[in-house]
Amino acid sequence: MRLTSYFHPKLLAMTAGSMIGVLTALVLLGGRWDLSRIAGSEVEEGNMLLQPRLWLVIALLLLVVVQAIRPGKLARVRLAGSDLWLLALFSLLLVSLNWAPDQPETYTKGLEVALEATAILLLVVSRSIFERSRVETAFWTTLLVTGLLLAFFAITSNTGDRIGALGGGPITFGRNMGLMGLAAWRLAEVRNGVYRWWAGGVMVLALLLILMSGSRGALLSFCLGCLLLLFLSRLPVWQKATAIVSLASLLGVVLTTTNLGHKATEVFDRRIVEVTFHRQDVSGRDDLWCTAEQLAIEKPWFGWGLNGFAANSWHYPHNLILEVLVETGGIGLTLLALASASFSWRFWTYRRQMPAATAAAVLLAFTSAQTSGDLYDSRCFFLLLVMATPSIVVREVACRRPVLIVQPLSPSIVAGS
Repeated sequence: MRLTSYFHPKLLAMTAGSMIGVLTALVLLGGRWDLSRIAGSEVEEGNMLLQPRLWLVIALLLLVVVQAIRPGKLARVRLAGSDLWLLALFSLLLVSLNWAPDQPETYTKGLEVALEATAILLLVVSRSIFERSRVETAFWTTLLVTGLLLAFFAITSNTGDRIGALGGGPITFGRNMGLMGLAAWRLAEVRNGVYRWWAGGVMVLALLLILMSGSRGALLSFCLGCLLLLFLSRLPVWQKATAIVSLASLLGVVLTTTNLGHKATEVFDRRIVEVTFHRQDVSGRDDLWCTAEQLAIEKPWFGWGLNGFAANSWHYPHNLILEVLVETGGIGLTLLALASASFSWRFWTYRRQMPAATAAAVLLAFTSAQTSGDLYDSRCFFLLLVMATPSIVVREVACRRPVLIVQPLSPSIVAGS
């Protein structure tokens, strides 16, 4: 029997599609993480060769290239309007190195932006040449499983202060927990009954851990994502009301009867009630945002170039919109706005066919990017934007309108069979 009989091209493509989803999710969650965060060893700061994100993108590249070189595959690639504007924005960011501050940090950030742009481009291409349902199922499953593992490590290693996992910060941890909750609901959308109640339980766990992280941005973004999920969900009104009452009751029981609940309440009182409302402290972000406004006025069109904000301030602005405005000017901000508007229009047009949890995850990532993180940390928003872009196939029909082709998630993969 020939060896190729064991490796049918269709089977390999299906496996590669699942791996695309897994790798994309790990790139989204991985950040600048490396083994030194766990081991506590001294390593050369900024050495990208020691960070998994580089090798994850390389693996992603190899998978896409191997599939794309097959006859007729590249001809199937279709770019949405949001894809074009997004790729134009990242091209401008890389071109801005020509007028960016001449600092080592600038070139480090250039490598990060190039890595981020490569991941986005590969995901755009893979969306057309791989079976979309398998990519998405593997993507959301990886977000859920990895999120549950992070939650386990965070709970078992918590010392009573703001919670985090594996050396990561509490803000990023809070955002990832929000994505974990929405990933559980996204996978449950193809199921019914008990699966959705299980997903609701995961969302309660996510909210509990977000409260323990003390991240106000993560809490705000998760709440907005849940509101959008509730609005777009196609469940009957009485089921929505039942779910809200049941999950709120479960959260109340956990907060009042468990040690984790007591810790979450303490952090909420200290970080949200005391710091935000009583002291009205936004952790210095108001000063950063005022500085961004001044820098943007000085160079309004093409900005200061990559890393231009950090070179003229003491930190990055903790706001994606302001960072793009300062470093690429009004031109870059226009490209970001066009990418977001193009996606929003397309998603709203086909909102009845598209999954509600996906839109909620995009909103969560976008809101989170306005309160914390720099341009590379905002990859969560960019990758979800590409992942969520509906598949549109234009056919020659009488009304000459685009026909939406939506592939549901594969139940067999969700079930683990």
